[in-house]
Amino acid sequence: MTLTTSFYWDMNDETRAWAKRFMERSSGFIPNLITAGTYASVLLYLKAVQAAGTDEGKAVAAKMRELPVNDFYNKNVKIRPDGRVDVPTIVCPLQVGPRYRS
Repeated sequence: MTLTTSFYWDMNDETRAWAKRFMERSSGFIPNLITAGTYASVLLYLKAVQAAGTDEGKAVAAKMRELPVNDFYNKNVKIRPDGRVDVPTIVCPLQVGPRYRS
C-alpha cells in the first residue's frame, strides 16, 4: 500500500520540532497535512501583512506572491500568479499489519 502526502510530522528534524511544539499546545494532537498547511498559510499571511505594512487584501496578496515560502512545511516555494502553490509531494510506502490485510 502506498500513500502520497505533502506533510508528515516525523519527516525531518524541522517537522519534528514544529510538531513537538504544536502537540504541547494542542493536548497531544499529532498534526497532519491540513493542520500544517493551515498553520503555514496563516504564518505566510502574517509575514506578508508585516512586510506590506497593511492588512489591505490586494496589497497583502501581492506581497504573499513576492515572498518565498520557507518554513517547516515548504522550502523555496512560490505562490503562482493564479494563487496556487506547487507543494512538493512525497510517496510513503505503508506497512500493513496482518489484521488489515484482506
